[in-house]
Formats: sequence, structure tokens, C-alpha cells
Amino acid sequence: MHMDEPLLRYLPGELRRIADVVGLEGALRIAAVFGGNMLYVPALEELQRLARDETIRRQFRSGATARTLAERFRLTERSIWRVLNRRMPRLKEELISLIESGATQEHPESPIKKGH
Repeated sequence: MHMDEPLLRYLPGELRRIADVVGLEGALRIAAVFGGNMLYVPALEELQRLARDETIRRQFRSGATARTLAERFRLTERSIWRVLNRRMPRLKEELISLIESGATQEHPESPIKKGH
């Protein structure tokens, strides 16, 4: 959806921005469920860290050493062991793929640019 669509001009500011990203129908569904509430949306970096940590755990279970993983992911061995010892639900492979793919690419109006 684009901001010049006739119906979008009637939406209040934040809802118009949401509609520009998820479409008018999606924005209205979000408003129906969360309207009037403060909503925290985790930063993409948080999801990327979870995906990275799950990849580290999988590679460790497949035989990679903590030292190898530290080099591969540019972390200290201590950080790798923290990841391995942290109890976290396993992320589904499909979610990891979405996080790492273009499905999470930045929106042109986003104040946060990838790689920063």
C-alpha cells in the first residue's frame, strides 16, 4: 500500500504509518486488537540475536566446539558458553529463515537502518 491511496489519508498518523507497512486491512486488524494500548515491538536486532543463538546451539549439538563457534560468530568463548547454558525455547527453522531473509528488510521510512 502507498500513502497516496484515498482511504489512507483518513487514518490518524501512527495508524497510517502502520497501514503503509502492513496494508490497510492489517492496520485495521492491529487497531481492533491493540487499539488504545501501548504496544512494544521488539527491535529486529533482538530477533536476529535469538536466531543467531539458536544457530550456535544447533551447530554445537552437531559437533562444533565453543572455540570454533566463537571464531565463526566473532564472540568470546565465554559468550558462546553463556548462549549454550541459557535456557531458551527453540526457534523453528522457518522463523530463523524469515529473520535472516528479506522478509525483515527495513522499511524505507524506518529511522533505524540495517547494519547500524
